[in-house]
Amino acid sequence: MMTRLAKTVVEPTAKNGFIFTLLGTKWGFLWLWLLIINVAAFLAYGLLSYGKVEDGYRYGVSTPAYLGWEGGYISVSLDQSYKIHLDEYGNEDGASGLSLGLYIWMKPFGENEYGVDILSPDIDKQIYITKDLEYVPYDPNDTKYNQQAEQILAEYKDQIQELMNRAQTMWPDVFD
Repeated sequence: MMTRLAKTVVEPTAKNGFIFTLLGTKWGFLWLWLLIINVAAFLAYGLLSYGKVEDGYRYGVSTPAYLGWEGGYISVSLDQSYKIHLDEYGNEDGASGLSLGLYIWMKPFGENEYGVDILSPDIDKQIYITKDLEYVPYDPNDTKYNQQAEQILAEYKDQIQELMNRAQTMWPDVFD
């Protein structure tokens, strides 16, 4: 004879065991699915991006955000550095050098977008351009910025063209 301490105790039956097994399996698959998603995100962010330096130029590839189409780019930049000089108290005390980079945002549909990032002691601009190095105004009404951007592009046109040539050599499929 079986003694019960409370009326709510359920005796194990085949039906109850099946339900608990089914629920446990569902949670196991959910856990496994979440693990796979997190590992895939790690691979997309961590292992699928790279950079290298060759012949004085830095080449980089950044993948789009996980499960997204936006944000990935390829880049070519001068392997020179823009340096900020600090005084003994850690305050900015001048700068030297030039940082010049070309970015190409590849699009699955439509045309790729191109941009130039220029940083020097007197310039700090990010400028959209076409594949033919023509200026693309971000805001057509901002005439002062547009004039400055066109002057900067004219001043650094040879260096930007070299960056574009190197990108075409490194990634010819992008320019087909």
